[in-house]
This record gives sequence, C-alpha cells and structure tokens, in this order.
Amino acid sequence: MSTRWYPIYQRGNPQLRVFLPNFWMKIVRPAPKQLPNVVQFQCSIEMTKHDIRNYLEKIYNIPVVDVRTKISLGKFKRDVGKGYIIKDDDIKNAFVVLVSNNFNCLNIKGLNNNQYILWSILVLLYRLISG
Repeated sequence: MSTRWYPIYQRGNPQLRVFLPNFWMKIVRPAPKQLPNVVQFQCSIEMTKHDIRNYLEKIYNIPVVDVRTKISLGKFKRDVGKGYIIKDDDIKNAFVVLVSNNFNCLNIKGLNNNQYILWSILVLLYRLISG
C-alpha cells in the first residue's frame, strides 16, 4: 500500500491537486475452479464490498452482480540465521460475479509477474471494448 501525504490546503493556493485513492486490484486465476462469470481479484485490505463494486462499475464500466470477499492469512516463516519469525502480508481476495459469462481467465502459464499484470489489464480493456 502506498501512503500519499498531501500539503495542507490553503485558500487561494493556485496548485492543482489530484487525490488518488490507496486502492489497488489485481486479477488472479481462481485457485478452485469457478464458473465462467466469476472473476477473482486480489485487492487492498481496506477495500469493502461496496468499494470493489463501485471500483469496477464506475471506473471500468463492468456490470457486477455480486461481490464476495475473503481475507487470506499471510504465511509465517522462520529466519534461518537469527531464528525470528517473519509474517507475510494478509491478502484480501474478492470473488466478483459478472453479468455476462464470456469473461474467461486466459492461459497465462510461463509469464512473469510484470507480464501477468499487464496481461490482466489488457484482458480487462479488451472486455470493455468488446462490450
């Protein structure tokens, strides 16, 4: 999560300020096999079901039927050298049911993480354009 600090607003300040949310979403392939109209996202812990629905409907114009969320606990690891325990960050998974059932998770084996993120953005844009 990125934290953005904005300067204090002063009346008559001529600078243009753009306020960006700290929300992010990443499309992932569902671990258990889902119906064709169910898409799984990993998203920010702070996002609620209403935030996820509004994010997809208002920004990407994707009609959403239902949103279910689950918070997955991060893995615990023990440091080999010093012996202390390290915990990975928790992840919120959102299962979004779409109106149309033509959204399929494409075969993306062999892609690294950056290519996977770019590919998921392209899939979303393609689905928006194809209507």
